[in-house]
Amino acid sequence: MVGSGVLALRASGLVVSALRAALAPRPGAHSVDEPERIGSRFRRAPDVTPEDVRRLAGALALRLADAEARFAALEPSVGEQVVAEVAVLLRGPVTMDDVQRALGDPGRLRLMLSARNAPTGRPSLGNDAEELFDALADVCCRQLVEHFTTAPWYTVRTVTEISRAVGELHDRIPDPEAADQEFAERYMTGLRDQLDRAEVLGVVEIQQASSYRLSTAYVNLDVGTVTQTQPRDPHALTLTQRLVRRPTWENLASNWAFAAGLPSWHSVLSPSGRAVLEGPAGAGKTSLLRRLAVGLIDARSQQQPPVVVPFFLQVRRLYRDERLCLPAVDDFVRESGSTLGSAQPPGWADRVLRSGHAVVLVDGLDELPQPCHDEALAWLQQVCRDYPHATYILSSRPRVLTDAHRRSLDEAGFASIALRPMNRAQVAEFVTRWHDTHTAYGADSREQIIRSGEDLNRLLDTRRDLARLATSPLLCALICALHRATDQALPEGRVGLYQAAMTMMLGSREQASKVPAAHHLRLSPPQQEALLSALAWWMTMNGRRDIPRTVAEARVQEVLPLVRFPDRDDQSPPTAAEVLRHLEQRSGLLHEPQIDLLEFSHASFQDYLAAGAALGGDHLDHILVHTWDPRYHDVLIMAVGRAQSRPRDQRHLLDGLITRAREGDGDQSGDARRLWLLAAAAIADLDLVSPDHRQAVHEATRALIPPNTHFDAASLAEAGEFVLDLLGDHIRHHELTDSQAFFTIITATDLQSDAAIPLFSALRHHTSHDIRHLLAQAWTSVADSDRYWRDVLCHVRIDDLAIVLPDFALIRRPQIRDRIRTLFLPDEVREIPVSDLAAASHLTTLLLDAGNTDLSGLVELPRVTSLLFRGAAPVDMDALAKLKNLRELRLTAPAQADISALASLTSLTTLKLHGTAVSDLRPLTGLTNLASLDIAATRVTDVGPLAALTSLVQLDLAATEVADVDALAGLIRLTHLSLHATGVADVSALSGLKELTSLRLGGTAITDVSPLAGLTRLSHLDLGVTQVSDLSPLTRVPRLRDLNLHRAPTSDVHSLALLTRLTRLDLSHTLVTDLRPLAELASLEGLFLAGLPVQDVRPLAALTNLTQLDLEGTEVSDVGSLAALTNLTLLNLAHTPVAQLGQLGALPELEVDITGTPLSMS
Repeated sequence: MVGSGVLALRASGLVVSALRAALAPRPGAHSVDEPERIGSRFRRAPDVTPEDVRRLAGALALRLADAEARFAALEPSVGEQVVAEVAVLLRGPVTMDDVQRALGDPGRLRLMLSARNAPTGRPSLGNDAEELFDALADVCCRQLVEHFTTAPWYTVRTVTEISRAVGELHDRIPDPEAADQEFAERYMTGLRDQLDRAEVLGVVEIQQASSYRLSTAYVNLDVGTVTQTQPRDPHALTLTQRLVRRPTWENLASNWAFAAGLPSWHSVLSPSGRAVLEGPAGAGKTSLLRRLAVGLIDARSQQQPPVVVPFFLQVRRLYRDERLCLPAVDDFVRESGSTLGSAQPPGWADRVLRSGHAVVLVDGLDELPQPCHDEALAWLQQVCRDYPHATYILSSRPRVLTDAHRRSLDEAGFASIALRPMNRAQVAEFVTRWHDTHTAYGADSREQIIRSGEDLNRLLDTRRDLARLATSPLLCALICALHRATDQALPEGRVGLYQAAMTMMLGSREQASKVPAAHHLRLSPPQQEALLSALAWWMTMNGRRDIPRTVAEARVQEVLPLVRFPDRDDQSPPTAAEVLRHLEQRSGLLHEPQIDLLEFSHASFQDYLAAGAALGGDHLDHILVHTWDPRYHDVLIMAVGRAQSRPRDQRHLLDGLITRAREGDGDQSGDARRLWLLAAAAIADLDLVSPDHRQAVHEATRALIPPNTHFDAASLAEAGEFVLDLLGDHIRHHELTDSQAFFTIITATDLQSDAAIPLFSALRHHTSHDIRHLLAQAWTSVADSDRYWRDVLCHVRIDDLAIVLPDFALIRRPQIRDRIRTLFLPDEVREIPVSDLAAASHLTTLLLDAGNTDLSGLVELPRVTSLLFRGAAPVDMDALAKLKNLRELRLTAPAQADISALASLTSLTTLKLHGTAVSDLRPLTGLTNLASLDIAATRVTDVGPLAALTSLVQLDLAATEVADVDALAGLIRLTHLSLHATGVADVSALSGLKELTSLRLGGTAITDVSPLAGLTRLSHLDLGVTQVSDLSPLTRVPRLRDLNLHRAPTSDVHSLALLTRLTRLDLSHTLVTDLRPLAELASLEGLFLAGLPVQDVRPLAALTNLTQLDLEGTEVSDVGSLAALTNLTLLNLAHTPVAQLGQLGALPELEVDITGTPLSMS
C-alpha cells in the first residue's frame, strides 16, 4: 500500500503535468524497461531542464514506491525531500553533450552530474530514505540516457561527437607501416576507377549511354528501417566503440555525392554498424554500395592514415564451377576486383579489419543458389565475430532471406534496411545527372544534351504513364536512353512507351550482357515476349503479381513447342527450367523476390504482356467480364492500344465495354460512369480507333470531363486513379474555367495520391481564392509534401489562406514559414511551438484546435493579432488576457461562460463568441474599438452593455433570448444586424440606423415593418417566418435587392412592384395567388415560389434575367411560357403536375428537377 508521502507526491500538479506530457516510449539504449516521457509529446527539446528533472524524479518516485513497501511507508515530507535532493543532484540543463561524455553509461552520467551539482555536506536522510535516494538517482540517470538515445538526432550527433574524439585521440595512434600506407593507396586508387562506373544492360541503342560514372550520375536513394536491432553478438561493439579510432567519418558528409541523404545513410549504419540492405531488381543496391565505396576512397584526401578501406565483394563472383568459393580475408583484395592481391603486405587485410578501419560490402546474396545461402551467411557471421570492429553491409533482394536467416542476422546485430522507390525529386536529379555524364558522347553539344534532360523532366511532370515507370535507377536509365534513342520523341501513350521499352529490354540485353550464353538458348525478342506473356497472363487470371516457379516452368513448357532453337546434334533441347532461368538472367523483366517465387520488375510490364496474351489467345471476353475489377483496368487499356493493328479485336473490346456502360446508364451505383471513363482512357492516345467508338465515348464522357459538380468530382475519384490521365490530357488541350478547375482539384484530392501532383501543378495558375484554398488543403492529400510545395504551393499566393501543414516540422523551413500569414495548429500539436512561430515573420493569425490548451507561450508572439479557436474545450482566459495586441478573437466552446478577462483586450476590433454560454456582456463595455461582434446562439438576454460600443459595424444576436433592442438605437454605424430567431417584436429602435444595408428579422414576432421605411440604404432584408402581412412600408426602401418573405402571412404583393432593384425574392409558402405584380421586377435573377397555390406563370415570362426559378409543390401544369427565359439555368418543378416541358427542353444550360412529376419530354 502506498504511504502518505507518496500520496502527496501523486497529488502534486508537477507530477500530473509530467505524466500528461510524456512521450510514447521508443527503442533506445534499452537502459530501462519502461521509459518515462520527458518534455513535450510532439516537440522534443534539445536539453532536459531542471523542471524536467524534477518532474521525472517525482514520477519515478511513485514507481519505486509502488514496487517496494518500505519506500511507500516513508513520511510525506521525507519522500518529498528525497525527490528534491535527487533533483538537485541531477539538476539540468542535462544535454546531449553530457550523455555523450558519459558514453551513454547511466553510472558515468550520475558521477558527472554529482560532481557538477551535488552540494557539500548533504544531510543524511535515514537508511530507507538513503536507499530510495540511491535507487531514484540511478533510475533517473537510466531514464535520461534512454531519452537522449531515442532522439532523432542522436545517431548523427553521436558520429559527430565520435569524430571529435577521434581527432583528439588520433595523435596517440602510431602511424602504420609505410608499406601498408603505400599499398592502401594503390589498392584504393585502382578500386575507385573500377567501381566508379555503372552499366545498364539493354541500352545499346546508344553505346555510350550504357555506362556512366557514378560519382557524377549517382543520386541519393532513400532507405527505410525494417528492423533496427541492438548488437546481441557479444563480439559486436557499439557504434561508439567501433568508430572511436576512425578520424574521418565526420568528413564523409562533405565528400560523398549523396551527402544530402546523410541521415538516411546513417540509419543504415546505426545502431550496430551492420545492415542488410534490401531492394528489388534495379532498385540501386549495387550502385549504392559502389558509391559508398567510392565515397570512402574519395574521402581519403581529408584523412590522416590509416584511412577507411572498403572491400567490395560481389557474391556472384564467389560462385564458380557450381560451388561456393568463400574467400579468406587475405583474398578480399583480389575478390574486390583488384589485380594487386599478391602485392599486398602480409597480413594487411587482417590488420585493416582488426583496426576497425574496414567497411566490408557484400553485394547480392540473392544471386547465389538457395542451397548456398546457409554457408554464405555462416561465413559472414564468422568474419563478423573474428573482426568485430569492422562495418558490414550485405545486400539482397526482398524476401530472399528465410526467417531463420533473419533471426541469425538479427542476433549478430544486423539491421534490416529497405531501399524505397525513387520519388519525383530523385528521378529529376537522376535525369539531370544522367544527361550530364553523356555530354562528352556523340555529336550533340553539351547545351543540346542538357536541354534534352530538361525536356525529359518536363515530360515526367506531365505524363503519368512515364512517371509511373520511373521508380528505380534501372528504369530511369532505361527511360533516359530511350529518350535519346528516339531523338527526344518518346512514344505517346503508355502502350507506345512500353512497347518501345520492351523492344529495348528484350532486343539488346542479350548482346549487352557479358555473361556467355549457350548457343541453343539464344532467344529472339518475339520468343522472349511469347514466353513472358504466358507467365503474365497466368498471374493476371489468378489475380496475382507473382507466380510460383513450378507453375512458371509449366507455363513455359506449354509454349516451348512453338519456339525454334538452332539444330545441334550434340545438344539436347533446353528444358523449361533452363529457359525460365535464361529469362530471369537476360530479360531484365523477371526477378525472384523470394525463393521459388517470380514477379515482373514492374507491374506495368505484366499488364502490357498480359494484354498481348489476351489478344493472341482469344481471351478478350475474359477481360470484359472483369471490367469491374481494377486489376484488369490497365490490361484492358493496353489491350485496346495493342489492338490498333487488329481492328476486329479492338472493335470487340470497345463494343463490349460500351455495351456494358450503356446497360448501366441510369444506375446510381456509378458503374456506368466508371466504364465510360475506362473507355475514354483506353482510346485517349490511340492513333487508330473507329469513329463511331470515338464519338460514342466522347458524347458519354463530355459531361464528366472535366467535372462540374461535387457529384461529378466524386464520381471521377471513385472511378480510379486512371482518371488522372484523362484530366491531364484535357487540361493540356483546354483551358478550364475556375469552376471546372475547382472540381478537378476536388477529384485529384480525393484520390489521395502523389500521382495527382502534376495535375495540381497544372492548375496552380488559377488565382481565385476558392481554388487556392483547395490547393492549400490538398497538401495533406499527398505523401511527398516536399515535392508538392516545390511544384505547386510555392507558385501559389497563400498569404490570405489558412495553411494546414502535412508535417509540422515544415514550419522550420524559411521558404515555407516566411510565406504563411494564417496557420492552423491541429489537435495533435499539444504544445504551441513558440520559438518556431516567432521566426515566422509574416504570421498574424493562428487557428487553434481544442487540444492546444497551453496558451502561455502566445505572449511571446506579438505579431499574432488574430486567434481563432475551434472545438469544445474552454480556453484559458487568463492567458488570453495577456495578449494585448489581439485585434481578432473567436471562441466556440459551449461551456465558455466567463469572459471577464477580455476586458483588458482593448485593441480588439472583431470578437466572435458564437455558441458559447456567455450571458453577461458587461465585460465588453470597455472594448470601444469593436467593429464586429458575434454573440449568436449565446445565453444573452440583455444588450444594454452594447450601447457603449458605438464603433460597431456588424452585430449578430441571432438565436438569443434578446427581446428588447432599444439599447441599439445609438449604434448608428451598424451596417449589418441579425436578430434572427430572437424574441424581438418591436423594431422601432432601429429606425435611426440609417447605415444598415443588411437586416435579418426572420423567425421573430414582428408584425409591423413601418419603422424600416426610412432605411434607404437597406439592400438585404429577411422577414421569413414572421407575422408581417403589410408590405407597403417597404416601398420607401428603394435599394432592396434581396427580400425573403418565406412563410410570412402575406398575400398581396402589389407594393413589391415598385422595388425594381430586387434581384432575389423568396415568396415560398406564403399566401400569394396572383403573380402579375411581379412582372415589373425585370431585374430578378432568383425567384422562389415553392408551395404557392398558383397555376398561371405566364406573368413571369417578362423576367428575362431569371437564372433560378423554384415552383416546387405549386399547381402549375403549363410551363411553355417560360421558354422565353433564355438565361434560366435552374428550374425546380418537383411535385408539380407538369407533364411537358415544351420549348424549355431547347435551353442548352437548363437543369430541371422533375422529381415526383408525370413529366414526359416532348
